[in-house]
Amino acid sequence: MVEPQRSGQAGPPCWRGAGALEADASGRPGPPGESSVEELARWLAAAGDEAARRGRPLLASWVTPLPPQEPLVLFQRARPLGFRFLWRERWGPEGETRLTLVGGGVVQRVDGEGDGRFRAVAAAWREVAQQAWVAGPQVPATGPLLFGGFAFDPPAVPGPRPGVDEGARAGSAPRPLGPWDPALWEGFPPALMVVPQLLVTGWGERFWLSVNTWVAPQAEIQPLAEGLARQVDGLLGDGAAPAQAAPPAPSHEMQILPQDPGPWMEAVAQAARAVREGQVAKVVLARPQGVRLPDRVTAERVLAALREEHPQATLFALDLGPAVFLGATPEHIAQVSEGWVESMALAGSAPRGGTPEADERLGEELLASPKNREEHQVVVEAVRAALAPLTVHLEVAPEPRLLKLPTIQHLFTPVRGRLAPGATLLDVVARMHPTPAVGGSPKEAALALIRRLEGWDRGWYAGPIGWLDGAGNGAFAVALRSGLLRGGQAALFAGCGIMGASQPEEEYREWQVKLRPMLAALEEASR
Repeated sequence: MVEPQRSGQAGPPCWRGAGALEADASGRPGPPGESSVEELARWLAAAGDEAARRGRPLLASWVTPLPPQEPLVLFQRARPLGFRFLWRERWGPEGETRLTLVGGGVVQRVDGEGDGRFRAVAAAWREVAQQAWVAGPQVPATGPLLFGGFAFDPPAVPGPRPGVDEGARAGSAPRPLGPWDPALWEGFPPALMVVPQLLVTGWGERFWLSVNTWVAPQAEIQPLAEGLARQVDGLLGDGAAPAQAAPPAPSHEMQILPQDPGPWMEAVAQAARAVREGQVAKVVLARPQGVRLPDRVTAERVLAALREEHPQATLFALDLGPAVFLGATPEHIAQVSEGWVESMALAGSAPRGGTPEADERLGEELLASPKNREEHQVVVEAVRAALAPLTVHLEVAPEPRLLKLPTIQHLFTPVRGRLAPGATLLDVVARMHPTPAVGGSPKEAALALIRRLEGWDRGWYAGPIGWLDGAGNGAFAVALRSGLLRGGQAALFAGCGIMGASQPEEEYREWQVKLRPMLAALEEASR
């Protein structure tokens, strides 16, 4: 059984198995000066001995310090590993620390289906974590952890959708799909969390490498060490960007594909009527937008543009081979660290002003708007109701404040609580998703209305995406301000909270505002 241990460093506690290798003064296992193959072989031999003692395979993890890394270079270098991901978030009550995760390869996948997918993932992860054995320094968010996400509404998924497998590799040529195509989310299952083979963790400017693999008793150590060393060298290289040809000249300009807003605006009118009639207190209607992309657009170029323009947002990307899902979201479902949960209510929005005076005026109007305040309070009460049974102490700010992003500002209320004994991050995610900020209230009635009115599969848009470690610490965000890159096209997504007083024309303008971050990133990546 892996026991959680406290760490004096900022962030969540890490964990290691009994009998792990002792690190030298530099924090690196083994004698200084060993080659990477020798270091890995020494660690794998110790892991094999531990597996023999236990009488079963174990999930071995080796953690070692790195010099500062460029996350986008790492993400690009991880392409040959097939499955790859990037995560960059502000950590802590005031977002005082920057956490970076970049990983690739699949050592263990954990998945689930339907409404029980969160419980299934939690149960499977407990079993896997009990088989873990970690060597090296104890650093938060290193070693074997899960990264992945969940579909917004699995009952809406039209038929089977296979997840990541050995056949999902970069370089495939998936057919282009429009945003309304039911096969758009092919390859993205209802739930998928993965322990990566290679993981780079950054806290501020300090970085660590984690190498994860299953080791059986009597395993052949040298070939395994040599294979892992080649993968590490491929990921880290010499720290420079991979050699590559200059981006091709655009074969065509970026093109926003035309679509009639009329049906969506009619759906908004029907949703507002449902609110007035008391069927729901609030419902969120989303709409996709298709974009044809020039050849030079890559996930890395889009992420670079998002990182530059939205430094306060959580930057994420998940590449399953046939498509890359990415974005820069302002909304966390929850962060959990050492038994404390941080969450938020985020609902009600207005554009930013062109001058400081105009921006201040728009912010004051947002704070005073009855429609937006009512919409926001629905979310506050839903977050409170979701967290109350899972906490022994809960703090909800008495009044919302403004969260100002580059193109939009939101009403924002922070929420913080102490988790009750036995409560976990996935329990929090299961109770909170979908929040009224992306679904509606009451939850089931709003979901039924969304299924009836939207007419498309949201897939992983507005679903939970994030990470979880063996001590139960981690973070999940709502996959907003996002898009799916597939086959030379992008599908972008945005939604609007509908109340009884909502006007279709105003909601359509708000939808256009919410698309701006992703459209601007695609435009920058097209240059």
